[in-house]
Amino acid sequence: MTMAQTKKWKRTPFLRALLLIAATFQVVTLPKLLLKLSLHSNFTDPQSQWWFPISTTTTNRRRAPLPPPKVYNNTPKVPPLLSSGPHPFHHEPRTNNSHYNTIPPTLSQFHNVCLTQHYHSPYLRGLLYLVPPNHTSVANNNPGRCIPCSAPLNHRGGWNGIHKNEAQVGHKCGFVGIHTMFATNISDWSECIHREESQRQLKAWAQFQIPSRVEVVKFYEGVRVINLAFDKNIGHDMWDHLLTYLPHWYEFRFGGGGGDFPMDGVISHNLRDCMGGRNDAHVLDVTGKNHKDHDVGNPYWYCQILRAINAFGGAEELSLPDATDPLINSTLHCFENLLTLHLSWGRNHGYSVESMPNKTVFDAFREILFDKFDLPRHFRNSIRSSGGNSDEAQDATGEKYLTKSRSGNSDADSSNNQPQRKILFYAHEPSARRVWTNMNSLLATYQSSTKHNQNIIFQNIHDFGNYTVREQAILFNEADAMIMVHGAQMANSIFSVEGTMFVELGCHIPKFLGSQTYLRLIGAEYLGVAACANGENSTGKVVCLDCAKKKKDHIYCNFTMSQESFDAMMEHVLSIVN
Repeated sequence: MTMAQTKKWKRTPFLRALLLIAATFQVVTLPKLLLKLSLHSNFTDPQSQWWFPISTTTTNRRRAPLPPPKVYNNTPKVPPLLSSGPHPFHHEPRTNNSHYNTIPPTLSQFHNVCLTQHYHSPYLRGLLYLVPPNHTSVANNNPGRCIPCSAPLNHRGGWNGIHKNEAQVGHKCGFVGIHTMFATNISDWSECIHREESQRQLKAWAQFQIPSRVEVVKFYEGVRVINLAFDKNIGHDMWDHLLTYLPHWYEFRFGGGGGDFPMDGVISHNLRDCMGGRNDAHVLDVTGKNHKDHDVGNPYWYCQILRAINAFGGAEELSLPDATDPLINSTLHCFENLLTLHLSWGRNHGYSVESMPNKTVFDAFREILFDKFDLPRHFRNSIRSSGGNSDEAQDATGEKYLTKSRSGNSDADSSNNQPQRKILFYAHEPSARRVWTNMNSLLATYQSSTKHNQNIIFQNIHDFGNYTVREQAILFNEADAMIMVHGAQMANSIFSVEGTMFVELGCHIPKFLGSQTYLRLIGAEYLGVAACANGENSTGKVVCLDCAKKKKDHIYCNFTMSQESFDAMMEHVLSIVN
């Protein structure tokens, strides 16, 4: 065919119509389809009968290296700064229906503030807020302006919440984990904290800050930095930090942000290489092989979770002096634009539906997590459990969940063709407090009795600290039931699949794992076993604990359990897992 013939053929009405249809599909239909796939949008459609896998690729979009901070070697030379905030972070509008009517206001933005580090507790921060001389916090040369006051975990009301110590210092105490101090400028704050009365109060409240003197100021200008403040307790990190941040992470990755995270830098005073700095701390999987890239960097549990989900995009981790650096006690770090999380938001709102990630967000998080940790999972249309209450009706939406593949846990017993079940036990012995002191003897007696089903595998975990993060993930992923004392190890419940049974024991059990909202997110059955009521003990079929102290609601109290109560508990657990 000649060139002229080709051009003439392209001008035929049939071909023009065909090209128009193809172009319309490419421009309109295909992007919508891809968007549906990437956003896991079927979870919002009650009639959906198909599961579209979300992308689990977590490529870091590395920006250009952050510009170095401006360094001032003399505090009077620092330009005048006025702080503002906290302002709720504004998310970009979405092109499709959002999975939230209102995203929880748990990510706040400050301008022109400085961070200090608590002397005894590295995860705590002091936030220096700079105000005009007529501000109520500094008026009349208020001697308490530079002294931080505690905002504990149960500190309700956030930034404007009321705390008993604020009247003594004459200013608000701030957020949980970030205790506020006020001054007119940096020199004013440095002079104020060295006054004799200030030193006495800082000592009385154990609120000494680093730096204790300011000789150098580093000001991060033109970049947005997020402050990570977590305390290396994986339970608190999960329920108070991760669940607070996940709705924002989802919006950045799949929502209006389009995968473009707003933060340029990440700052953490107490964990280095958390976001993936290269070191020799590689985690090995159970076969001894080097695992995926989420193990590169600080091996701490929460750091590996953050890296697995690419929590902050390509944000660069800022390098701060460590405890051995002589500059740590004389250098103050200040930020033109600082993001921080309102920790314990869910805790202070009773882990209500409104304060937690919804099912779409949590499933997207876990799908990526399971992929990164190479964990098996199985999908089915309906769930057997509706979040901890076996009497409720089954889910009718047709949604897909991470689901226990019962016959796939281990080989079936050849004599009765029944699949084996695995139950994990943990007495919390390493901490020497909140210990189930007679767990081993109860287990031994039960296993030697005729009540013991040989298809049930009991695995007793002495110390989770002896397991890598991946090994802990595998333990929780493979188990059909967990019978454990309340503790941080329950954060690994994010690795379990729908249908897993959790039994949590303790003389007093805080409401974390047992929250109905959280149980629905992981699709779990739940039984809480606490102290026996007054006048009762754990004999007979009353499933309760005999606590060592008279104050039975003491959270750290050691306890025992009778064999009768243990047997009754096991009867209930086996009725669920079988």
